[in-house]
Amino acid sequence: LPWLRGRDGQEPWSVGGNQLIVTSRIAGYHASPLSGHLAHFTIEPMEAAAIDRFCTTWTQAVAELLAQPGESEAEVAARAQRQAMSLQAAIHDPERPGVAEMASNPLLLTILALVHHNTQARLPEQRVRLYQIAVENLTEVWRDTGLSEDEVVNVLSPVAAHIHSNFATGLI
Repeated sequence: LPWLRGRDGQEPWSVGGNQLIVTSRIAGYHASPLSGHLAHFTIEPMEAAAIDRFCTTWTQAVAELLAQPGESEAEVAARAQRQAMSLQAAIHDPERPGVAEMASNPLLLTILALVHHNTQARLPEQRVRLYQIAVENLTEVWRDTGLSEDEVVNVLSPVAAHIHSNFATGLI
């Protein structure tokens, strides 16, 4: 993969030593970038074709994971295809451009896919509502942690309020 080559043109694994990938939000990285002999990359927003490919791959993986005993591969694949088409239609709804905009971000696309899978409800256009639904879904999925949705929100709300009040750019 050419994008994994180091500055000297060699694959990192061919020269030995430890390999490390560091990730950051772009806004935070611009405020405090790493220096040294590092390759820097920026993940571009996903285009429609990449979003559709993600939907197909993600729904196939989920369908295989949740396959029922005795369910054939063809049945699993057909269910995954129907779910992928439903998710893609929800994301690319021309009357709701905010959803497609959020889907261009890999993390938000994953959250949209989880929300769509778990609720089959109309996807929200506003990030705040998406995050609210995601918290509801994740606390349900992680119910064995013993934390309720209210407890999660009560723990995270003061942190969010502090960041919002003291760091308007979101950088801390």
